[in-house]
Amino acid sequence: MGRTSRKRHRKKKFHMQKLKSEENDAMNFLKYWLFQNCFSISNFIPTNFPITGRGLKTIRDIKEHEILIKLPIKMLITTFTVSECDVRILFLKDQSYNAQHILSVFLIYEEHLGTSSKWYPYINSLPQYFSTPEFCTSQEKKLLPNFIREHMYYVHNIVKNFSLLMQSLQTLKKKDKNYCSHCNIPLDKIITFKKYKWAYYVVNTRSVYINEREVQDSMIKIESPNNLALAPFLDLFNHDINASVSVSLITDEYKNKFYQITTLKSFEKNSQVFINYGPHNSLKLYIDYGFFIPNNPLDEVVFNIFDIQSCVTLSECALKFIVSNKFNKNMTFTRNGLNYNAIIALFIASTTLEKDFWNIKIYGTSFSSEDHTKIHNLAIQILHLKKNEYLCYLNDMNNIKKCSESFLNALSLIREYIQILDESLKNI
Repeated sequence: MGRTSRKRHRKKKFHMQKLKSEENDAMNFLKYWLFQNCFSISNFIPTNFPITGRGLKTIRDIKEHEILIKLPIKMLITTFTVSECDVRILFLKDQSYNAQHILSVFLIYEEHLGTSSKWYPYINSLPQYFSTPEFCTSQEKKLLPNFIREHMYYVHNIVKNFSLLMQSLQTLKKKDKNYCSHCNIPLDKIITFKKYKWAYYVVNTRSVYINEREVQDSMIKIESPNNLALAPFLDLFNHDINASVSVSLITDEYKNKFYQITTLKSFEKNSQVFINYGPHNSLKLYIDYGFFIPNNPLDEVVFNIFDIQSCVTLSECALKFIVSNKFNKNMTFTRNGLNYNAIIALFIASTTLEKDFWNIKIYGTSFSSEDHTKIHNLAIQILHLKKNEYLCYLNDMNNIKKCSESFLNALSLIREYIQILDESLKNI
């Protein structure tokens, strides 16, 4: 599950702030709407926190192993929910769709219904802007480092998903069914790429995972895994790497089902309550959720075989050995130095020993002082190469004076990587 922008790199104000008037009204409306079905939300107040932005404050002490929230399954928005509403006509019978796409289309349609939507209190509470790299301006995107752009487009191919939607609209047009049954506006006027991008990232940053078996079958052809759901109010919990929770689907004595989160750590009264989205490094957090965590222990700076070749001439034999044994996969600098794959790859790249001795060194005897020196010297060259690369990125990116919050996050992430390289240098 996810989060909109974190104000981690703005000037910090070390006090909690009330939500803006309109936002506060939306949150109160959401709580009122949910309260009759979910009493546990009464323990929390939506609040703007320094560093993390909007989150949930507890009005009392919360103990270890206490239930944070117990949301009825009927309050989750799943693909089955979509199949029961008018927007289902947009999903062609001979085409399969992933759950994220289906939920995104649902949000666009329900949002345009306004107060006529059953889900209006929830949709009205959703953020309109996200700070993932996709929300950088066109000029900013051109300056993003390759490792951010490539990862972003690989993970989130929004254009491809939107094209499926356009195919559906064209089919409906031919049948003269391209009109909203509620307001008679053409569906292609309601469903735009801008709206689709917004809805896609609502789902991406705020959905929860559920067991596929808990999602009822529908007439829509859905790609596996069909395991996403939107969870009103629950999605206000922010992420903290030190938080620990357990998630479960439970059934009470009346056969009612609930999505339940239990905390494994305590929280003091008036503090922010966190959950844990999973063991994610800062690149994933930024691309998927629009924020990152300074000093994240999972962060590393990756380098590849081309970086090695920029610093040393690799023999064909050495290159083949590294690649065939997959030592080139995930070679990184950590705050503590080199990871295992990096050490082995740099040993192979720098050694003068014959190939027959490589496996003996790697899996048998330890490296000699001479081996360590060669690995160290080559590592230093690559480290400076990567640092200069990141400094060049920063130099180009700093030319944009008035930039989006998404772009500010990218700048801060690169500075964080430079800091990792500086710390790694001390420990190689």
